[in-house]
Amino acid sequence: MLLRRVTQHVKDQNWFAVGIDFVIVVFGVFIGIQVANWNDAQSDRSAYLKAHDRMVAEVRRNIANQEDVIELVRSRLTEFQQATEDLRLCHTDSEAEERISDALDLLGTTLSPSFETTAINTLTNSERLLEQQSEQLRTLYFEYARFLTTRQKWSETESAVLNEQVGQFHPLLSVDKPGTGPDWLGAMTERPSLSNRKIILVAGIGDACKDRSLLKMFVEWEIGTDYQMGLMQEVILKSERFLESLGEPVGASRGI
Repeated sequence: MLLRRVTQHVKDQNWFAVGIDFVIVVFGVFIGIQVANWNDAQSDRSAYLKAHDRMVAEVRRNIANQEDVIELVRSRLTEFQQATEDLRLCHTDSEAEERISDALDLLGTTLSPSFETTAINTLTNSERLLEQQSEQLRTLYFEYARFLTTRQKWSETESAVLNEQVGQFHPLLSVDKPGTGPDWLGAMTERPSLSNRKIILVAGIGDACKDRSLLKMFVEWEIGTDYQMGLMQEVILKSERFLESLGEPVGASRGI
C-alpha cells in the first residue's frame, strides 16, 4: 500500500508527499530496529537472571553435598585413626582386631570430592551473559569459578597419590573371596558390585604392627583423607561467603 502511494506521488510529482512518505518509512524502520533491540536486551537479561538463579542453586548444592560427605566421613576417619593407633601400639585384643579389619577396607578407597561447576562456568564463559554483568559481579563470578577449579585440581592430585599408594599392594595384605567386602559401588549407584573383595591381613597383628611400611600406608591414608576433608570445608566456607556477597541467603542451602 505504501509503495503504491509513493509511486503515485512520484508520478504526480508531489515531492512534499514523497518526502513525508520517506520520513514515515525511515521512522518505521528505526522504530522496528529499536523494538528488536529492546526485545533482544530483554531476552538477554532474562537469560542472565535464569543463569544466575541456576548458579545460586548449584552453589547451595555444593555446600549441602560437602556437608553430607564430611558428616559421613568424619566418623569413619575417627575410627580409622583408632585403628592406626592400635597398629602403632600393637594392640592385639579383639576390639583392636575388629577396628583394624574395618580400616583395611577403607585403605582400598580414596575420598575424591567433586564440585558442580556447570552453571558458574556458563556465567563466566558466555559473552552474551557477560555483557549483562556489572564489573563487581563479573569479578565475583570469576574468582569463585577459579577457586573451584583450583580446589578440584588439588583434590584430584591428592586422590592420584593415594590411588598409587593403594595400588602398591603390601606383602602383608591379601583379599578374601568376591562379595566379602563393602559394596561401595552399590551404595553410590544402587547397582551392586559383583567383584568387591575384603582386604585382609595374612599375618597376626603382633607381626603386622612391626612392619613400618604397613603403618605408613595407614598414616598416609589418614593424612590424605584429612586433607580432602579440609578442601571440602574450604569449599563450604568460600561458597557461603560467595552467596553472602551476592545477597543470597546462605541458610537456603539445605533442601535444594
